[in-house]
Amino acid sequence: VLAVDIGVPLSAFGGAVALVAGLAQGFRIMRWLDRSGMRNPLISVFHVGYAWLMIGLLLKGIWLLTVASFADKWIHALTVGGFGTMILAVMARTSPARTAGGTKKMPISYSLISVAACIRVFAPSLLPDAYTAIVAVSGLLWIVAFAIFLGTYILASTEPRTYGRST
Repeated sequence: VLAVDIGVPLSAFGGAVALVAGLAQGFRIMRWLDRSGMRNPLISVFHVGYAWLMIGLLLKGIWLLTVASFADKWIHALTVGGFGTMILAVMARTSPARTAGGTKKMPISYSLISVAACIRVFAPSLLPDAYTAIVAVSGLLWIVAFAIFLGTYILASTEPRTYGRST
């Protein structure tokens, strides 16, 4: 997709490539899904982030091929949904907060990122007159999601470490 975007940006060919890439990612996600991983929020959130990548590619393909208004915010599916979810997922997975009770609050944070992405990607075509409010609400949800992580991480990193010590 990147190579086509560099060579022939915003072209129908690029749309076809994005659609194929999105479908390929969808098949990949289906192969990864199993029930054990989906029960653990620290693992399942990676699947959600990857799904946003697939959604962004599919929307990009649809938009480049048809100029459908519901797909014109495809870049936000990739950035707000995909990047935002993956950044939060990696930080939560590698932070001390995951072993100090932080995992209870993180699913709320993960959900807020996806809600923010859904609003940012799909609401403008449903409520075009409310565009400014849509962007504000989506941005606020994104900020709250990261604030939950930050608050959880700060609390966990300032508490005395009680795990992993040899006595």
